[in-house]
Amino acid sequence: SLNNEGKELNEHRVKKFKLLEFVDFFISSSLVHFRKPDVDIWKIGLDIAQAKPSEVLYIDDRQMFVEVARNLGINGIVHENYESTKTKFEKFGLSL
Repeated sequence: SLNNEGKELNEHRVKKFKLLEFVDFFISSSLVHFRKPDVDIWKIGLDIAQAKPSEVLYIDDRQMFVEVARNLGINGIVHENYESTKTKFEKFGLSL
């Protein structure tokens, strides 16, 4: 998970939404000192995941951030609503 949140807000969201149940790690701009759309935040995520860009699916509600990820070779989905994101997931062999 990549985010531009402060440390306290990130910790709050992780606990409130039980994100540790399905997210392996969090890259928070407040800790790594890079912010989206700086490509270095995605590169840190790829390095930590030890993944190739083509093996990653990035989801964001901001088209600009998805485009930056795509320019790095990362698959991207713009989240608009639950149903459209669910349909887009299916194209990648994923389900909700």
